[in-house]
Amino acid sequence: MKDEILENPFGEEQLFLNNTEVLYASHFNESRPTKFIIHGFSDTGNEAWVRGLIDAYLLHEDVNVIVVGWGALAADVYPMAANNTRRVGEFLGDFLEFLNRESNLEYKDVHISGHSLGSHVAGFAGAYLDGRIGRITGLDPASPLFETFPGIVDPEFRLDPTDAQFVDVIHTSGPAFGFLAPLGHADFYPNNGKFPQPGCSFLPTRNNFKLAKTFNNMYTTYISMLNSTVELRLDVKKILRAEYHRLGIFLDSRCDRSRYRRILIDATKYSMYDEMHKWLILGSNLSHVLEILNDETFTVSTDVIIAVPSADNYILYDVYNPCKDRGGSMNVTYFGMWNFKTGLNVNLNQSKFARRSNLHGMKLKVGIVVNFKPENMSLHDMMLQYSMKSKYGRSKFLYILLQHMSDIFNFTMKIVQINAQRRFDNSGPIFAAFKKKLIDFSANPVAMKVERLHNGDIIRPVWPIRSCFLFRTISSTKIKPDQFLKPLSVKVWYVILAMIGVVTTILIIFLKLENIRTPTEIYGLSVLLTIGALSQQGSAFIPTRCASRIALLQVLFFSLLIFNYYSASVVSSRLKNKEEKMNDSLINLAKSNLKLAVEPTPYIHSFLQVSNKEVKYFYDNCWTKIPESYKYLPLEEGLNRVAEGRLAYHTMTDSAYPYIEHTFNYRSICELTEVHLFRAVLAFYARHHSPFTELMKVGIPNFIMEKNQLINLNFPSLGSK
Repeated sequence: MKDEILENPFGEEQLFLNNTEVLYASHFNESRPTKFIIHGFSDTGNEAWVRGLIDAYLLHEDVNVIVVGWGALAADVYPMAANNTRRVGEFLGDFLEFLNRESNLEYKDVHISGHSLGSHVAGFAGAYLDGRIGRITGLDPASPLFETFPGIVDPEFRLDPTDAQFVDVIHTSGPAFGFLAPLGHADFYPNNGKFPQPGCSFLPTRNNFKLAKTFNNMYTTYISMLNSTVELRLDVKKILRAEYHRLGIFLDSRCDRSRYRRILIDATKYSMYDEMHKWLILGSNLSHVLEILNDETFTVSTDVIIAVPSADNYILYDVYNPCKDRGGSMNVTYFGMWNFKTGLNVNLNQSKFARRSNLHGMKLKVGIVVNFKPENMSLHDMMLQYSMKSKYGRSKFLYILLQHMSDIFNFTMKIVQINAQRRFDNSGPIFAAFKKKLIDFSANPVAMKVERLHNGDIIRPVWPIRSCFLFRTISSTKIKPDQFLKPLSVKVWYVILAMIGVVTTILIIFLKLENIRTPTEIYGLSVLLTIGALSQQGSAFIPTRCASRIALLQVLFFSLLIFNYYSASVVSSRLKNKEEKMNDSLINLAKSNLKLAVEPTPYIHSFLQVSNKEVKYFYDNCWTKIPESYKYLPLEEGLNRVAEGRLAYHTMTDSAYPYIEHTFNYRSICELTEVHLFRAVLAFYARHHSPFTELMKVGIPNFIMEKNQLINLNFPSLGSK
């Protein structure tokens, strides 16, 4: 804070929050009214208009004048500077509380004048003190990011009448930079509040900003290059990072081409001519703008409109280059015309990708990783060969898809064979080739993983895959004693024994009533009747009394139920005689005594490196302990060992089951158990920031599916037999 008073009109003193020593040593006098001046965006507080306002105050009144210097925060890019206004306003509120506490300053004697963003700083300071400040004057409060079409943002986020006892606002640069809607108790509108003001020069003309607002269905950022401080601090990558669905950049190249050339160079360096950035460049003529444009990173999806003034109109040109690295040239197309009265008149009647879909035979490079290629056969013929479908089935599918894309977009494919640098690794060489720009697309589908997003662009998923360990849970031929006890629990067996005892006792009593007197005969018959009933062998004695017959029927019925359930369970168990199948758990698999091996696929290494808890346990406690020479087996050998019951073998199910169907017997198929390692989706990849990514994203679903073009692969069951 810089303080100036009438007693010391040509000097200044700095005041600091909570520094009473400096405050008491200054010329600040709480009995005088206190004026605060807050500068706006990109200013420092040392501007001529600030000095002029200080002099005017001191010439006419006996006052304290304090300038709020927030130049470091105001010099940031506009969106960040706007976000800093609340922080500075609350700091000013703390400073006013400090003055009130230490010098008995009355809030009603405080008058804050803020320009541009400084007006909102004043509003936040007043809101911080619950509107107790005497007066706030807003000098053209800034509207960008504080006003949204069709209305104004919530008063909590801008200057409003509740921030002080009296709020007056002077509007001079609406609607582009300032508000036209009233914000205070009293609002003044010189020249109807619109720029340019009579007698004032302002570089951007009215029509320039009207034209920019024509493209206002996107977030638009404004960067002033007139201030050297802003230019030195300008970080184009930070400003133009696409945190929005679409980011519009309005650039007037007529001011100082050397300064704006830096922005365009950085835009090329950071690949900002993509689908996320929409450029509107104003130029004095078309050739001058084309001179400073660098189309090295232009793509099919580039959105650059050049606007050239012509009388009362702007002539608009659409500019793009499909890919300079692949021999593409800059295309300049008449886009349309705009003027203030009639608005925008677009001459083009096709969508962007429809009119740019013809690549005119451009040669694009497609990479294929192959570990084996027959002699005297080209890669193209190998990808179309039916007999090799199971070995490179996924790559063949994607290659055929790329062939159809080449017909639709009129480009030719140059196949680049990529040799795997490491065993069983396809993805590594693919992304290495992407980085060196050796290829544009990969004909090898690669698993979708987050860590690969910075190495390649995912065009779309093309092949869901399921991989698992396959092994047999084999039925045993040995008789196990517990199989005869297993159908019934221990408690049930105890109940049955107790029932036998009870039934035998009851039968002894009833047999005595049947006039059988010999003890040996009584006890023998009762035991024999009970055992015979339980064994479904009938009765050795026919009772004559009703009570005896009821007891015998009860025993027979009870034994029938037990015998049927027990015999059915034992027979079923003997027929299956099978171990319990393992749960789908890698932890259980790691704890088992099964021998393990995997098919040498390109994906197995990355699958074993995922951070999943079960995969990590399996890798640390089982996989690393297997000798390297035993880890990998070809598909046929691995599945043959699975059929023999000697191995748990990991492979892709779409490769395994066609072989299993033709080679396993029915019993072996029924005994198969799966334990999954990782569920993944293979994707069609292009190199990172590829010029053709967006075109392919649009092309696959729209140009094929919407136009009902059937992809006849000639071998529709690719990889399934």
